[in-house]
Amino acid sequence: MKEPQLYKEMNLLETKEEHIKITCPVCPEKHSYTLRVTRAIVMGFTSIPPKMHTVTRLFTCPTKNQEFQATLSIKTGTNEILGPVEVL
Repeated sequence: MKEPQLYKEMNLLETKEEHIKITCPVCPEKHSYTLRVTRAIVMGFTSIPPKMHTVTRLFTCPTKNQEFQATLSIKTGTNEILGPVEVL
């Protein structure tokens, strides 16, 4: 008979909308964007320290209707793992 798994970890997904402002490289204005950020909260006997993540996404300048690429820093908290980041 197998022993029960004592160190089983459970992941909980949390998705939030976050708002950012970017100085547009296409025009001189600052634009507001909404991101959908998913984080997995890891519960278990191990501790994952907070971390800064770098993600690159495509945005559209609403003034000139041109796409541009921007790199963002997103922080995760203790026992969080960064999941998908979508521009809405």
